[in-house]
Amino acid sequence: MDARQTLMKMLSKKYYFGPKKRKGFIIDELVELSGFNRSYVKRTLRSISHNLKTKTKRKSGRNTFYDDQVGTVLGKIWEAKDYLCGK
Repeated sequence: MDARQTLMKMLSKKYYFGPKKRKGFIIDELVELSGFNRSYVKRTLRSISHNLKTKTKRKSGRNTFYDDQVGTVLGKIWEAKDYLCGK
């Protein structure tokens, strides 16, 4: 990996958790050291720091309303009615 990219990865955590003034200093420093364009540095730091967020997995779908016995009976009734839909 390029030395400039490793430098960006090292400073991305400081960029993500730092206040607005500190972020400006980090960007200025990276532009000076790496020679990259300012907008490229900002975009890259944002994309790297975006991956630092811990992602929590949410349970998709609705909560179960009926227990398993009622669900199997309803499934049999639904099958007997040729999978009738309310639409």
